[in-house]
Amino acid sequence: MYKISKEHMKALRDSIIKWQNIINGTAFDNGAGNCTLCIYNTKITGNISTACAVCVIYMDTHQGGCKGTPYTLWYNHRLYDYFANVTGMCPECIKLAQAELDYLVDLESRCEEI
Repeated sequence: MYKISKEHMKALRDSIIKWQNIINGTAFDNGAGNCTLCIYNTKITGNISTACAVCVIYMDTHQGGCKGTPYTLWYNHRLYDYFANVTGMCPECIKLAQAELDYLVDLESRCEEI
């Protein structure tokens, strides 16, 4: 069980909402630019390059940049198959976004707000 602050839990829950919205077509992924966990952790550390070190995802995977999560597959698919800045989602996009959402929901279930 990961013990995280109320604010960190809110950032995690907001990230879950972001991925739900990506799947239903009302939001998009802009990496750290619209990741609520990255934004929250950057405020804590004062620097995006050190934000991963205090992130609950890093606590879980022991890897920065969301490596070790489905996000890596999502990112690679979008970058190499869509050349990054494309609108729309193919069936593989939806499958990978769902995998990221499922991971975050599972992670939330293993967190305790302190």
